[in-house]
Amino acid sequence: MGKLNLAYQKSQEFDKQINIISQQTLELSKFGEHLDELISFEEKKILTSLGKGVFIKSSIDEKKLFVEVGTGIFIKKDPENARKVVDSQIKKLEELKNSLMLEASQNDEALKEMMKEIENKKQ
Repeated sequence: MGKLNLAYQKSQEFDKQINIISQQTLELSKFGEHLDELISFEEKKILTSLGKGVFIKSSIDEKKLFVEVGTGIFIKKDPENARKVVDSQIKKLEELKNSLMLEASQNDEALKEMMKEIENKKQ
């Protein structure tokens, strides 16, 4: 029974991790879409979110982004390069998700086998 519980716990942990990665991928995809809009945006005035549904009118002086690369350390990037970074991160997350899904599938198969063995022993 200990192995069965362990396999079940692993299954739940895989599900949690896959859901977290899916959420991060979705957030990055939305961010990438926003970068695409910025790249093609010709206006100089925009509404900028301050958070919690509060916006302020802003002017775009240049399309350089300040990207945090460490604690309080920022570098300037143009939206096209930022988009490449986002695409790379999405690709890495998808690879990780696929790997976890494979491991989860293998764990589920082992779990099914253990349950079959328990059922066979009961009969």
